[in-house]
Amino acid sequence: MVRLPDETTTIPGVNVLTQSVKVHPYSFFNLAGGFAFNTCHTSLEFGYSLWTHVSERIKFCRPGCDKELPRIEYFGLAGAEPGTSANASTISEQAPDDPVFITLKQNDLLPLSGSGRGAFTQSLHAAFGYISDYVFVGIGGFFEQPTNNTALKQWGIWGTLGFTI
Repeated sequence: MVRLPDETTTIPGVNVLTQSVKVHPYSFFNLAGGFAFNTCHTSLEFGYSLWTHVSERIKFCRPGCDKELPRIEYFGLAGAEPGTSANASTISEQAPDDPVFITLKQNDLLPLSGSGRGAFTQSLHAAFGYISDYVFVGIGGFFEQPTNNTALKQWGIWGTLGFTI
């Protein structure tokens, strides 16, 4: 909760701390390649893929650039007593009241905390198949490995069976 100096009422922090921002997602990159070998009645395939994107960048808009939002410089974190602030408060614990009212600053907000992190994921796959005049059978699998916790490590196998008349 936040409040103005010398005010007894509080305002939910989200009403003041939500700011107009510009998000720059930058670029994504996807690369996939592989080799397939077919001889007589068999086929073999190997492949590799890479997917990556850089972290987003968030910049605060200048005052008045979009819609008018409350300026956080007028507010302070609400203290226990009316008209006071408790600047050292955290989400889970309220700090003692400050001797003088301390207002928030734009630098108190961390735009990086709201941005999407960069990711880098690689995967390998392989497949083997048999093809005759009337039947085809195949089996394959893949493994995907991220380099950080922005994606899940995963693997899978598949099979195919088909007939022609």
